[in-house]
Amino acid sequence: MKSSILRINIFVFLYSLAANFVHPVTPTFIKMLGLHDYMFGLAFGMMSLANFLFSPFWGKMSERLGPARVISFSLIGYSIMQLFFGMATQEWQICAVRFIGGFFISAISVAQILFVMQNSDQPGKDLALMTMNNTVVSQFGFLIGGFIGDISVKLTCFVQAACLAAIGVYVFFALHDKERKQTAFSVKDINPFADFAAARDVLNTYTSLFLAIAAMSSLGATCYEQCFNYYIKDVFGFPSSYNGIVKAIIGFVCLGLNYLVALKIIRRGRSDFSIIWVFALLILLMLGVIGIEVLIPFLIVNILFFGVNSIVKTVTHNMIVEHTGEKEAETAGLYNAISMLGNVAGSFLAGFVYEIGPKTSFVVSAAAMACCLILSIAHLNVGKKQRR
Repeated sequence: MKSSILRINIFVFLYSLAANFVHPVTPTFIKMLGLHDYMFGLAFGMMSLANFLFSPFWGKMSERLGPARVISFSLIGYSIMQLFFGMATQEWQICAVRFIGGFFISAISVAQILFVMQNSDQPGKDLALMTMNNTVVSQFGFLIGGFIGDISVKLTCFVQAACLAAIGVYVFFALHDKERKQTAFSVKDINPFADFAAARDVLNTYTSLFLAIAAMSSLGATCYEQCFNYYIKDVFGFPSSYNGIVKAIIGFVCLGLNYLVALKIIRRGRSDFSIIWVFALLILLMLGVIGIEVLIPFLIVNILFFGVNSIVKTVTHNMIVEHTGEKEAETAGLYNAISMLGNVAGSFLAGFVYEIGPKTSFVVSAAAMACCLILSIAHLNVGKKQRR
């Protein structure tokens, strides 16, 4: 592995831990402040909305300024927003802080993909390994944050902010950009809708289907996860540390399934075919979740769902390379934006349909994964025709 790829993976490891400290305590934070139940989805949705709007912008800025510098700057901005999140007391304050935080997170998400694509000799495999790193380690971030949250919710936010700032310093000194484009900055560059319009030249039927899969899988997974995190607090009364322990178990399952299944799929080079069966399995697991009421079986099926879903993230990141061509920055930004659009819809749906019934979000997620199954079959067929 090249030293630059090793260093970006060290960053992803550290960032995936720190960025997830607050997630297990957010349900407790919302309950503590006496806010509406839908706030757990709305807060994450505002962050995802900014991530969606500004991903193409950050793709362009990463190409111009260098992805490493963008990551370093954005980590400092994100850490400041987490300080403000810990001090928020009103719904509008939480939404505002989450939205601005999403602006910085979108930069990190896009820039790390672009850094790998610019520095790797085998970008598909290295993107998949980076995604696996993120997916597995993030679960242990939940564990650490959960135990800190049992001491103090606000302390969790402050510890997270300090860690993010420290990681930003590490990135500044450890990651180095290749030669970058020297173009003038324009006010038009911050118009997200202009960026989406400019990205249309990378689209064709094959790529559009792939992006639709990314959007719907993000919608289903986000709706599911946001509901699950709140559900075990609301229905079973789990403290934040228990939430973290469950996530740590999920981390081990994700690690095992990614090594045994996801990497095997990538090595065989049949990602577009294999992903169909992964979505079919996810649908079966969600049907089990919807019908199970007993705690232990409910947790077991949920842990399996999260493990299998981690395969989707790893495999789809490997598939990005098939759709880039010469438009690396545009495709990376567009992919992240479309994924975040799914996160926006999934977050908002999770919060508001939870008010209808605690398991309604699981039903919505199952429907989204069924759409992914259909889209994946169409994507496979178009790909076969394109390769003839």
